[in-house]
Amino acid sequence: MRRSFVLAVGVALLLVVSAAPAYAAAAAEGRGDSLVVLTGDAVVPVGETVETVVVFDGAVEIAGRVSETVVVLNGPTTVTGHVGGDVIVLSGQLTLADGSFVGGDVYAERRSIEPGAAVQGAVRSPASIDWALGWASAITMLAVWFAIAVSVLVLGLALIGLAPRAADATYDAVRTSLGPSIGWGLLVFIGLPIVGAAAVGTLVGIPLGIALLFGLALIFAIGQTAGAWFLGRRLVRGPSRAVSFLLGWAIVSGLGLVPGLGGLIWFGTTVAGLGAIAVAVWRVRRAPAAATAPASSGGATPPPLPAGA
Repeated sequence: MRRSFVLAVGVALLLVVSAAPAYAAAAAEGRGDSLVVLTGDAVVPVGETVETVVVFDGAVEIAGRVSETVVVLNGPTTVTGHVGGDVIVLSGQLTLADGSFVGGDVYAERRSIEPGAAVQGAVRSPASIDWALGWASAITMLAVWFAIAVSVLVLGLALIGLAPRAADATYDAVRTSLGPSIGWGLLVFIGLPIVGAAAVGTLVGIPLGIALLFGLALIFAIGQTAGAWFLGRRLVRGPSRAVSFLLGWAIVSGLGLVPGLGGLIWFGTTVAGLGAIAVAVWRVRRAPAAATAPASSGGATPPPLPAGA
């Protein structure tokens, strides 16, 4: 997993560099015990030890010792020294000289391994890394989906059980005011991250901004919960709120597994749910004021009844 993570980060950074060639001048940076080169040669001389070598574009020569992994995205690579982990060369000739040592696996399409070179692991094509990364990505996406689905399920059952009238209010809000609900939902969805980032940029607002940014996951989960609730309520209008919610939750969670559709479902239900909550809260806040406001029909307010009447 660690080498897959290093490779994924390397590919992402390579895309950034290739998208802005003006900034891709030759540069090398050693951080701690690691050597990272964007464009240019990387050399680990005899007697020197580094932890990891990552090169995006350039020739690589390992004459000393690398305790962990060597990752080269593009460039010829020659190893005459010692590498404790894997050697990954995506594009370029790899040469393992006589007397060199690799403690892990070797991934290279074009390779020359001299008879005196020692490789403790397997010698493979870089295509096997793509396969492993694909499985790792699929497992990660499934874990994220499962976490979101369980969170929405727990939040929804808690909402139905502890605040059924609030759940009904959110359903009434989106049923009678769909347009305002979507508008307010977009405003909340886009505005909260902006407010949090702006608050972090000020000295006084740093605690509030950090708390808001960390709370976005919970806020968005509540929005998706409300979206699943009124979707299920729209389909099942029986007396059981739990059955309505479970149906909506099953539909939203199931569609979330469809590639390319899961993100749209999450965005749509979250925006609609946040907007419905905002409209429902606005109505609740206005209701007491409307109930206590004097009648405007022109009639006089009746006097209070005398005591004892």
